[in-house]
Amino acid sequence: MKCEVVRDLIPLYDEKLCSAETAALLEEHIKTCTDCKALLKMLSKTEIPGAYTNELKPFEKVNRTLRARAIALITLGILLLAGLIPVGCVCVRCKSKR
Repeated sequence: MKCEVVRDLIPLYDEKLCSAETAALLEEHIKTCTDCKALLKMLSKTEIPGAYTNELKPFEKVNRTLRARAIALITLGILLLAGLIPVGCVCVRCKSKR
């Protein structure tokens, strides 16, 4: 396997996102190539500022936002219905008195 291909796949390998077959091919190459082995070691030690840690789920903030919007919409709907029901009852009473 060429080093260029391995360099492209190393980030996936480091995050355990590649298939077992790809991982096996990368491991074979890394055993014999010191440059790719050094790149893997460097990448494994690198922490990206602001990256998610294991405790946080990647879409936690998105889920919280969507949940808050859903609750707000449901609450608004209930309030609108609660406000319209008495108005409807008054209108029905008005019509029945005529």
